[in-house]
Amino acid sequence: MRLGTVDRDAPGGGFAPGDMPGLLLFPEVFALQPTKIVPVDKLTPLNLRPVLGLRVGLLKASIQQKGYDPACPLVVQTNGKGYLVVNGCHRLQAVRELNLREIPVVEYPVDEDPVRLALRTQENDEGVQPWDFLDRALLVKRLYSDLGTLDAVAQKLGWKDKSSAHHYLNIANLPEDALTEIRNSVNQYSKEAVNGEVDGRQLQNLDDLWKPTWFRHICALPTDELKLAVVRRIAEPLTLEREGRCCRAFPPEKATRAFACGAGARRLP
Repeated sequence: MRLGTVDRDAPGGGFAPGDMPGLLLFPEVFALQPTKIVPVDKLTPLNLRPVLGLRVGLLKASIQQKGYDPACPLVVQTNGKGYLVVNGCHRLQAVRELNLREIPVVEYPVDEDPVRLALRTQENDEGVQPWDFLDRALLVKRLYSDLGTLDAVAQKLGWKDKSSAHHYLNIANLPEDALTEIRNSVNQYSKEAVNGEVDGRQLQNLDDLWKPTWFRHICALPTDELKLAVVRRIAEPLTLEREGRCCRAFPPEKATRAFACGAGARRLP
């Protein structure tokens, strides 16, 4: 194991598998935060959002190709037995599956709220696996189960009122099959590095494909069957595109309005 500063211009970011830097340069969010190397078996994930196999698989492929990116340390807090991973649970799962023994982390004080810390550091870092609206919705549902009121959820997340929390909770309460359709609608794409070379595979963000306003119509539908039907009608063109097949476009606004007005599943082809 070699310790030292990282040459960010070196191939793979100057960090090959098995190498662990001692002093690192980080994005602005980590400025002045000391980093250290800790054993993977001392880390426990907080898992504020589901850890998805597809995201983990993309991270594993990147790590196997280029080594672990030192510009993306895990955000942790001590928990008595080791460290709680507040931000970076997908990366933790990836390195576990690759049997890496150590990983760089940035430690934050234990008196900082872990939920706000996770969201704040995610919003300001390089977005290795960015949060999307479905992640936020499931977090709201989890917090609502723990705290009991939407007002408490909004306060926990630093939101001005409960209206956003109510909207996200409605999304999280869609039928499980509908949530799966939404999640599976994203495409993979090649990320191009500044030198023009392909720099690994990335996932599209759901926020680039789905508009939150659509769900005000979808969630207002009277039955789970109708909710699932309209989600599938919107997701189908996205899925066909991902598979490289042609499809007949169907505007999501038209789908939601038709079903919201009671047209029902009979309007489906």
